[in-house]
Amino acid sequence: MEILVFGKDVGKRAYIESKTIKYKEPNSIHISKAKDKISSILSHKSKNSFYKLRKDMGKILFEKVGIIRDTQSLKLALKNIEEIELKSNNISIKDKKIKANLELIEFLEFKNLLRLAPIVISMAIKRTKTLGAHIIKSWK
Repeated sequence: MEILVFGKDVGKRAYIESKTIKYKEPNSIHISKAKDKISSILSHKSKNSFYKLRKDMGKILFEKVGIIRDTQSLKLALKNIEEIELKSNNISIKDKKIKANLELIEFLEFKNLLRLAPIVISMAIKRTKTLGAHIIKSWK
């Protein structure tokens, strides 16, 4: 929900900032690291697919970190997301090609969301006031 509320403001700010940034050639070290990461993902072998974990994560976020929240549900969601993070270390993708690989893109998006979810949940736990985009059940 925070992403929806603040996304517009962040997008505007990013647009303004982007006008002042000068293009730099990509750093060869970063390119090498990215290639190594992709190679590692493509070479990893496991029978476990990430799609079930992604579905589980979506359900947790929808049910426990949605519009109506309470601290207990948020803490449980954080614990559940941490469990999914551990399980995500033993998953792989079936499609091993490097070009036009939708499964690889979805996997990378899943891993990025998995990195962001604990941050969003932790900030929601610390917030004690409703900002208008959600309702905190315990807040009066």
